[in-house]
Amino acid sequence: MLAIKPATIKEETSRSMKTIRKSSIILAQIVISMAVVNGCEAEGEICEVVERRTLADDEDSPEGMSALDVLALAEPSEPMFQWDLTQDNQEHTNADPEATVSINLQVERGAGDVSYLVTEQSGTNEVDGNCGASLSVPVRLHMSTSDGGLDEEVFEDNLVYEFRQTGTAWIKRDFDFESLNGWLRPIEERATGQVYAEFGNSERGWIGVQIVTRHDNSVSEGSELAGHWGDVQR
Repeated sequence: MLAIKPATIKEETSRSMKTIRKSSIILAQIVISMAVVNGCEAEGEICEVVERRTLADDEDSPEGMSALDVLALAEPSEPMFQWDLTQDNQEHTNADPEATVSINLQVERGAGDVSYLVTEQSGTNEVDGNCGASLSVPVRLHMSTSDGGLDEEVFEDNLVYEFRQTGTAWIKRDFDFESLNGWLRPIEERATGQVYAEFGNSERGWIGVQIVTRHDNSVSEGSELAGHWGDVQR
C-alpha cells in the first residue's frame, strides 16, 4: 500500500487502484496521501513494522500524544458539500451537482484497542516511503448530507494520526452503496464506494466511486470523485 503526502496528483495509487481516469485526479491525490497502519509498500521500498503496542485511551505515546488527543481533533462539523461531475461533465452517481448541500460529520469512539505503530523504510528505492510512528483509534464516523443522499450513515474504522503530519487525523472506509440508508447510488453497475475524511489542521474529505473494468485477460479498478468538502482542488 502506498503512502505519499498530497502534492503530486498524477501518480499511481496503490495496487487496489491500478487505473485512474483523468476525471478522478484529485481523488487519486488524496488517496495517495493516506498513511499506512500495517506497513507501506511501493516500487523498491517497504515500510516495515519495527514496533507495535496497545495503549489506553489516556496513555501518552512516546511522542507525547494520546488517543484522547487524537479524538479531540475530530470535532463535530457541518461544512458545505459539493457533488461532483467528471471533468467531461458526466455523472457517476444519481446526485445533483447543482444542489446546495451541507454534510454533517460526527466521530465517536468505537470498540477496540488503541494501536501505536512505528514503521521504518527498507529497500533500494530512494523515494520517501513516508514511514514513521502513528496512533490508530477505532471510531464510528457518522455522516449525513442535507439532501438525503447520505442519511445517518455510520462507517467504522480507525482514526489515524501520523506524527509526521502534525495536527491532522484521517479515516478511510470502503462501502457498498446498497448498504446506505440514503438514496445515493452509482451510475456504473457493480461500482462500490469509499469515504475519506480529514480532521484537525486539514478539514476536508470526499465520497468516491470505485469502478471495476473487465478486460479480455485482466480486471482493473479505477476511482472517481463523487463528492467532496473542504479544500479539495482539481
